[in-house]
Order: sequence, then structure tokens, then C-alpha cells
Amino acid sequence: MSVGVIIPVYNGQHHLEDVVRSVQAQTVSSWELVVVDDGSTDGTNAMAQRLAGEDPRIRLVRQDNAGVSVARNTGLTATTADKVVYLDVDDVWEPHALETLLRGLERAPWAAGAHGLGRHIGAQGQSIRPGELEAFTRSRHAVEDGALVTVPIDQPTRFESEVIFCHVATVGTALFRRAALERAGGFDPNLAFAEDWDLYLRIVTQAPIAFVDKVVLGKRSHEHNVSNNYTALFRGLSQVRRKLLALVANDPRRLRVAMLGRRYSNRLNLRRELVWARQAMERRYYSLACRHLGRAALFSAKEAAVLCQVMTLRRG
Repeated sequence: MSVGVIIPVYNGQHHLEDVVRSVQAQTVSSWELVVVDDGSTDGTNAMAQRLAGEDPRIRLVRQDNAGVSVARNTGLTATTADKVVYLDVDDVWEPHALETLLRGLERAPWAAGAHGLGRHIGAQGQSIRPGELEAFTRSRHAVEDGALVTVPIDQPTRFESEVIFCHVATVGTALFRRAALERAGGFDPNLAFAEDWDLYLRIVTQAPIAFVDKVVLGKRSHEHNVSNNYTALFRGLSQVRRKLLALVANDPRRLRVAMLGRRYSNRLNLRRELVWARQAMERRYYSLACRHLGRAALFSAKEAAVLCQVMTLRRG
């Protein structure tokens, strides 16, 4: 059976051709691509029509602007494929991405999907911050018997680990069985941030997601990335956690795991931000250090304040 690839796009003409060409360059040719134009006002629609005219495997669906979640859900209804992957318009696949994810899913008939690694690329597609995103995805943790443990590379991403962090680096690194997506209910259009993590949490309450230790995608970093708005993103993550607690409210074991997951997530995030703040201070990048301290304060205002005092003394 073919794979349905869904690309939602709003005013993304600068990156659309790159991501479509990365799909066409796959070592697996049995796929159908649905580009969902979410009411773009630039040249996105014309470009998508041209690309669809060049390749019968590409189809364009246009809708009034309704947001990325609605666009992704629209894409799912527009494909009949039994395996589905979502791609962001500013990311690009490695040529072996589909082959790698399909093989990972075939080896895990018990899994709802399979996810691999992403790597950071710059605005022009150049490699940046090598190894950083790969290492973050590999370093999975889980809540086991109330304790924080490390998840081995050969183990899937389960509920007990996904409650700590979103371990799917970006949507294009994960291939899902259509049935799992439909049972989970698709993307929540009421969420402005972390809507992908919200979906994954609902999926892993059904079945784990197999982990494939290979880079399958280049995740583009640029000034318009949603994740740059860290305060809003943090609020979105908190909203998703509240949804999760309501979802598992009648399951005492999972409810406890979810509550512990938040505690361990805050601890790990705090540790990471403080390390980065210290490194920035040592290099005298004080504005960067302040940024990391501000993020750390979201997880523990007390500890961030202590480090802020230390930084003030050092600058003095």
C-alpha cells in the first residue's frame, strides 16, 4: 500500500518546492502527496498547482485559513493511504526517510507508528548545530516505578516516556498507521502550540511508537519558527499536560505517571537551561545567558534567581 504524505502550508512559497523535491527524491516511490494550502495569500497556490501538474502523485487541496491542525486533518481525509506522515513545509527529508520509517514500522507490528531522528539545518539548508537534535532525541527518559530511568536505544517510545518530553523531533520524522491516527482523533484545532505532542500522547495511550536510530529529516531553523516564542510555547505545553491529566483521570497508574512526568520534565529542562546559561556566562554572552535564565525561571524561579545573582556578581 502507498504512503500518504501530508504537507500543510500557509504562505510558504519559499520552502514548498524544497520539501516537495525531497519527497520526490525518496528511494521509495509508492506514495501520494497531499499539499493543503491553508488560505495562502502569496504565491503558494500557484507553485503547488505547478508541482501537482508535473507529478500525478501530488494533489492540491485548498481551504480557507483555519490553522495547521485543521489543515493536517483535512489532508488525512484527502488520502486513502493506510500509512500517513505529516511534513512541515520548511523541513526536508533525507532520501532514505520513507524507506527507513517503513522498515521500522514493518519490524514493529505492535506499534502505532515509527519515528526517527532529525538534524538541524539553517535557512539555506546548510547543516548547523551538528549532533544536537540527534542527541536530544536519543536521550529518552521514562517514568518506571516512580523513578526516572533512561530508555535504551532499542526500545520504543511509550506512554511512560512521552509524558516527559515530546520525543518526536518534528512531525516529518514519524510515520503512523492511519488507524492509530483515526482512533486518536487527529490534531486538536483549539491548540495554538504543541498540537503535535498532544496527538502523540493520545496515540501512545493506545500503543507505543517504534524508535529508529537514524536521521531521516533536516529540521530548518529560522526566525519564524514557532518554537522561538518560548513563553507561548510553555503555556501550550502546560495546556497539553492539563488535557493529558483529564484524559487519564480514570486510570490511577497512568495518572500518577503523567504527574511524575511533569515533575521530571521540569527538572530536566531546568538542568539543561542552567547548563546553557552557565556556558553563556563563561563566554561572556550575557544576553544569551539571560535568555536561558528566563527560560529556567519557567521551571524553577528560585534556582534561576540564584544563578541570576551569581551572574550579576560576575559582571560586576
